[in-house]
Amino acid sequence: MAQKAVANGLQEGSVYDGLVNPNFSNGANGWSGSPTVNQSCGEKYGTGAFDVYQEVEGAPVGCYEIEMQGFYRKWRNDGGDSYSFYQWYTEDGVEKTPHYDPLAYVYLNDNKTPLKSIYEEQVILHQHTESTDGWDQSPIPVNVTEDNPTGDIVLYANTMTTAAFAFGLDMYKVSAYGLVVNKGDKMRVGIKGDLLGDAHWAIFDNFKLIYQGKKVEIIQPLLTKAVADLDLGNKVVGKEIVSAVADAKTNGQTALTSGDGSQMFDALATIFALNTSIEASEALFDSLNTKFTDLEVALTTYAETATDAAILQASEVYSAIMAGLGADARYTNEEARAAMESADAAIGALKMPKGLDEATDAKPIDMTDLLATPGFEKDGANSIDGWNVSEASGYNFGNNDTQKGALALEYYEKTYDLYQDLAGLPAGTYKVGVNAFYRYTNANTDYARFAAGENGLATMYATGINTIENPIRLITTDGSGEALGEGSENTFTDNDAVVWNIPNDMVSAKAYFNEGHYLNELIVKVGEDTKLRIGIKQTESVSGGWMIMDNWTLVYYGANSTKEEGPIAIGTGIEAVEALTTAKAVEVFSINGQRMNGFMPGLNIVRTYNADGSVKVRKVYVK
Repeated sequence: MAQKAVANGLQEGSVYDGLVNPNFSNGANGWSGSPTVNQSCGEKYGTGAFDVYQEVEGAPVGCYEIEMQGFYRKWRNDGGDSYSFYQWYTEDGVEKTPHYDPLAYVYLNDNKTPLKSIYEEQVILHQHTESTDGWDQSPIPVNVTEDNPTGDIVLYANTMTTAAFAFGLDMYKVSAYGLVVNKGDKMRVGIKGDLLGDAHWAIFDNFKLIYQGKKVEIIQPLLTKAVADLDLGNKVVGKEIVSAVADAKTNGQTALTSGDGSQMFDALATIFALNTSIEASEALFDSLNTKFTDLEVALTTYAETATDAAILQASEVYSAIMAGLGADARYTNEEARAAMESADAAIGALKMPKGLDEATDAKPIDMTDLLATPGFEKDGANSIDGWNVSEASGYNFGNNDTQKGALALEYYEKTYDLYQDLAGLPAGTYKVGVNAFYRYTNANTDYARFAAGENGLATMYATGINTIENPIRLITTDGSGEALGEGSENTFTDNDAVVWNIPNDMVSAKAYFNEGHYLNELIVKVGEDTKLRIGIKQTESVSGGWMIMDNWTLVYYGANSTKEEGPIAIGTGIEAVEALTTAKAVEVFSINGQRMNGFMPGLNIVRTYNADGSVKVRKVYVK
């Protein structure tokens, strides 16, 4: 129908029929980003970063308006925290912009508009509905207003059904404008944001794409606002962005003076595209500023242990970045990215322990301190600092304070590639380790998969001279004969009718990790001037698929190690026994109860005698 409309001459101000399933009446058909659909509405709930969109091809050149209905809510309708993020205020009797950070935006190509907060519009009991089912009542005192003359109870949606009801009242309308600049350009329309938080909610419906062409009465106010808003203020961005902003403002003002729709359209296209560049550059320089602070801290922290060469190198990089962040000698974007790499190398050099040339297979050197947030915590709080986030969306620290207190990281029913790069390492052989498990759907299905000789879907890896991979252990490969008694635990029965305990939440997983369970390790070699990348990835997912990890480690065996690259099999020698725990004694038995000198292929029963007198029993499978 869209092509037919174009052929017949699309009129300015008319709906362009290029969207598929714009009101979700056919589920999520036509939309990327996997929205939950119910009551002919789409939603995202506590999912972290998200992007629900579709791409429109063949649209005529011109300005478009994407009109839709949608709102977001931060936290819950609890009468407290949620509303505290949304506060209207007055100044000289004039109502001002609400105090809140938008969690979701409707967008069209390079331009976006925040969705409304759930509190911006209200449903009034008895005026709009007689039922309070599915609604939360106002967290603020009800005032008699022009819209609410009787002071009735104010309601806010708490289900998809009540949200759809509010949309049916024509509430929460928002528009964004975007441009198709060249014939054949795709137009991307959607809603995106970040809902990483307990009960963060965005719901949306009724998308309408309106063709506005180059109509002066539409373009002129858009350009006027765009020129006025094109102000860097205190933003720190690349030198070339500063110059581009000045040029765009001048060109925009010239176009406005001309009164020509086409000239204004071109100027608006430049500003819209530039807004995206400003946002990206600001984020880049924010990251550089954080790296600058990290370098400053590292210079102080390692002043007594670092080599003179490392301190000199770090001091020079520090001075250069200080200048590059200033207005007089501002970096370009490219220079800023290079400076971040220099800072990483300098921090790594400062952290290098002395005596690296004395490392051997018999006397390795622990270099875990070089890793950024190896335990996913910083200053006692959950953190993913130093890990690549763009390819790792959807991670979670836990759904409540108790779970978050475990200071571990998990993925549930996600695909991802979480990694960090280390530069400036000495050439040689390294062991990379992490406590982690993958649960395939549920305990019984997971065990059946293991018994069939199959791995899970998550893989740890390290890339130096070569890329080495090791499948993350399935959750049923390392249970405990006795419950550890922390958090929620589950059980399963193996083929020998032995019942085993396994973790079932973040807290219990951390307890198992602390007892030495679920250790995954590999050996990788790093060459001269070669970066080391360590990470975990998963390219497909299943319902109930759960991966949780913590405690990354890095050990250096020196330049002359005889260790071969590859995954370290669990239970191959005394090193594996020692890795189980820091216990007072460890005994290994066969399934028939015969004591053994070490691990054997198949099922091994490990009895651990701890220094406090307690005894733990666990199983270790060796392939």
